Amino acid sequence: MASELLAATRQQTLLQQQQQQQQQQEQQQEQQQQQQQQCFDLALLPIGGYEPTQLLQRFNMTPEEAVKAHHILGTRVTVASRFDVLPLGGEPYGEAPRRAQAACEKLGVPFNPHLNTKLGTQGGPHGGGYPSAKKRTYNWSEKAKRRHTTGTGRMRYLRTLPRRAKNQFREGTVAVSRKRKATQQN
Repeated sequence: MASELLAATRQQTLLQQQQQQQQQQEQQQEQQQQQQQQCFDLALLPIGGYEPTQLLQRFNMTPEEAVKAHHILGTRVTVASRFDVLPLGGEPYGEAPRRAQAACEKLGVPFNPHLNTKLGTQGGPHGGGYPSAKKRTYNWSEKAKRRHTTGTGRMRYLRTLPRRAKNQFREGTVAVSRKRKATQQN
């Protein structure tokens, strides 16, 4: 009899454990579905120029705030922008990626340095952004030089130079007649 009671209680505990496991699995599946529905594919977070916080806090984030925003938003890929492009604030050059990497390691978020390095965002030899490396070749503005060179516009001043040079740049006098000049020489 005692063995039957033990077997029955074991079966009940096993059933309860199985039900709890099923409930946990269902909750996990619901959470995953909610995360997949709310998840953004890409987030572009501005982390440059954050040093005078009174002025620039409305427009930019610190690297730590950007990592928290990535974690809260649940984005698959987050790209950091507006750092080391212009000297907007007082932070040293290259500080933002280092602080972002440290914050990612602290929160356990994977950090991809290729998404937010100088070469990838500023169009260096390996990046595809502005300004393109191919545009900056020798004489890259040759057509622009042709369009804006002398003789392509009104030439208000230069148009009169050849005529004035014939008269040795005399002004306010009457030019000597060529017929008169020719008769005086003969």
